[in-house]
Amino acid sequence: GALSDRLATKYGKGSNDTQFIQSTITIRIWVLVIASLISGPLAAGMLILDPPYGYWSLFCMYFFSEMWIAITVTIVAELSPAYMKSTLLSIYYFVIAWAGFSPQLVTPLENLVGYFWAI
Repeated sequence: GALSDRLATKYGKGSNDTQFIQSTITIRIWVLVIASLISGPLAAGMLILDPPYGYWSLFCMYFFSEMWIAITVTIVAELSPAYMKSTLLSIYYFVIAWAGFSPQLVTPLENLVGYFWAI
């Protein structure tokens, strides 16, 4: 989050607010893309490396792969109108919380509709 804020402040361009917000969102999305590309080989390193180095690879992988949380909240806040920010952030948090709860629903859904459709 702090890295994307610094880069967006430094490299954000535009003569009006709309252009500035669009350029900062583009910068934030590029930070997400680069962080995801860095975390991929680190995840493979966790499986390949011996235990002390595999743990360091795991730590670095989590550091880069979890950057999306703060950046997406910032993007939702920047894209929403001022009078709807709190409502849209509440909906965003609800959807994210529901996605985190969904693995727990596999067993009850499997009993109702079968394993294929539950997944």
